[in-house]
Amino acid sequence: MRIPRQLAGIGAADLPNAAAFDAYIGPPREVTVDPIRADVRLHDGRTPGGIPMLRGLPTPTSIAALAALPRSGSAILHLFSRGGLFTWDDSRSYAGEIASDPSQGLYVAPSMDTTGASGAWVRQYTDAVDPRWFGAMGDGVTNDTSALQAALNACPPGGSVILRGRKGSRLRVDSLLIPACVTLRGTGSNFGLKDNYTAEVFNSLASTLLVNPNAQVKPTDGATIENVHIFPYGVSLPTNRADRDFVGTAITINKGQSLNTIDVTLRNLLICGFAQAVDAYWAPRLICENVNFDCQKGIRVDTAGDPVRFFNCHGWPFASLGIGPASGQDAGQRDRRVGAAFHFLNNADAGKFINCFSFAYATGFRVENANGLTFINCGADNYNLFPPLTSVGWAITGNCGTTVLNGCQAVAHAYAIDMQAASTGNILSVTGGLYAVCAEELFHVVRGSVVLTGAALGASKYAIGVFNDSHVSVDTCVVQGVTTAFLNNVNNSTSISIGDGLDFQIGDVPIFAGASPIPSVPSGSTVKLPPGRLVEVTGTTNIFGFTGGWPGRRVALRFRGNLTLSAASNLMLAGNFGVTNNDILELMFIDATTAIEISRSVN
Repeated sequence: MRIPRQLAGIGAADLPNAAAFDAYIGPPREVTVDPIRADVRLHDGRTPGGIPMLRGLPTPTSIAALAALPRSGSAILHLFSRGGLFTWDDSRSYAGEIASDPSQGLYVAPSMDTTGASGAWVRQYTDAVDPRWFGAMGDGVTNDTSALQAALNACPPGGSVILRGRKGSRLRVDSLLIPACVTLRGTGSNFGLKDNYTAEVFNSLASTLLVNPNAQVKPTDGATIENVHIFPYGVSLPTNRADRDFVGTAITINKGQSLNTIDVTLRNLLICGFAQAVDAYWAPRLICENVNFDCQKGIRVDTAGDPVRFFNCHGWPFASLGIGPASGQDAGQRDRRVGAAFHFLNNADAGKFINCFSFAYATGFRVENANGLTFINCGADNYNLFPPLTSVGWAITGNCGTTVLNGCQAVAHAYAIDMQAASTGNILSVTGGLYAVCAEELFHVVRGSVVLTGAALGASKYAIGVFNDSHVSVDTCVVQGVTTAFLNNVNNSTSISIGDGLDFQIGDVPIFAGASPIPSVPSGSTVKLPPGRLVEVTGTTNIFGFTGGWPGRRVALRFRGNLTLSAASNLMLAGNFGVTNNDILELMFIDATTAIEISRSVN
């Protein structure tokens, strides 16, 4: 015998028998219903069994029997999962509610007036709306789309629809629309972060949506999806075919071009087996918290407008790690995913991402034409034992403004960071963290500006590869395990700064390789110096002063032609200096245009 509990606040499991019903102590204002004994009780948090409210009520066993009752008082519908307490209300017309609730989950018209104009039997509940009231079976075979959508449509703004799944409950659905400010809430608690997901585990997870891969689950403004497992219907999990069978998109947030879907929250989800876990387009203030996924591609945010926020979201091969032991190349390929775990693009600006992690994805975090993103304690890992390595921890492309990585980690890729921004005006600021065990370069700077401080760098051919006119400034890092050189200046960049605070633990491996990064300026009566501690001066025009200084700046000038520097009030020399090729003058500035000679060298 099962005695459903109609709960005011918690949505726990059913009580197993009458003795348990009589002994149960519920929280204040919880209501329990025994449809067999026609007994309704209110709980106060102290009294075993609760306080009797109604006894001896009619107990119809069908919707038709409820509709045929005399139109007064209350009744307990005894109809498996559709049962509950109904009260007759003729204080107003219920014609609108009856018309919008054809499944009769909340409202039942009397048989004498099927329009509900004269009143209706109204379900009494203070917790969430249950799709079983509308006919959902939850057996994983019956298509429960209509029942679940009816429950969502019946839920008032600010309310919840709960998937009260016992172990093994699975709702097969097609497209769903989560109405504004409505929460679709499960009772599941196992949302990833383990690696033994066998078929038995996948088939027994409570509160599971089996989504048609060709359909869409679409939250609208202010909607929330939480405590739910989402898998594609018809795809067997776990799989030993990597992600080749993954299809469809689990959650789509998209009203169309320039139409915002605001304030959507995704929380405590496990999404496996899709081509895309979440695709959000024009979704300002999206919140993703504890969203775990294993799909070809993870969470994609395009054109957010206002900042999005991610907390503790993980991309991990949950759908293949559980299929049994494997080793060598097969294991590495089986668990790899071809896309990006996190992808932010096209003005998905100013987002904040904390404690998010990617494992075995071709790209951990892709930033593409998105400005001002900040990553804190995030990580991207991959297999490093199975060449060729082609994956990337962070890929930064296009116009990205300033991207900040604070305390992040990227290991076991081809490149930890692949910076291919539109110009050097796009800046990557990296503070702290670990970047190591990469096949080529830790920082692959094709174009852009990188400021790197306080990180641990190690185990790669090069720590930093600099291409084109990219700018790199690095200091206060610990460097270990580099095999070829610390920094490789491939295309003659003149904007490279290697600070004095670096701790090199690389033995005889060179610090620097490639073209010289020394900037060069032509001589003139007044020479504007570029940034840098060593500058070449070409030409033969005599010099009477310099600009480009700041208080305390020290710079060494290497001359590449014959000329004379004349002492003056703004150029305080030990005397005029007639230089020839390769002579050096070291200066210290006391303001922007006044310099004092420190030393000179005649070669």
